[in-house]
Amino acid sequence: MFSQDPVASELYDSIIHLQHRGQDAAGIMTYDKRMHKEKGLGLAKEVFNKENLHLLKGNIGISHNRYPTHGGLAMVKFNLFGLLFLMVLL
Repeated sequence: MFSQDPVASELYDSIIHLQHRGQDAAGIMTYDKRMHKEKGLGLAKEVFNKENLHLLKGNIGISHNRYPTHGGLAMVKFNLFGLLFLMVLL
């Protein structure tokens, strides 16, 4: 997402609407001359709060929900989120 305004709250709203697609993990990464990342295991409502959304500075960002189709949950798989965002910036 790109906007003239900060994007964290809009990304949070969008991830909540897609929650049915991912119930194991959620993450948001934003950019303002450096990357800001918040992620965690569980529902988006459990991962994000006012304090960590406030840390997501910038007017460029991406959000992600994870729902495994097979296998168990692993934080290693969820760390690929950062790689995806880096590829988008390039």
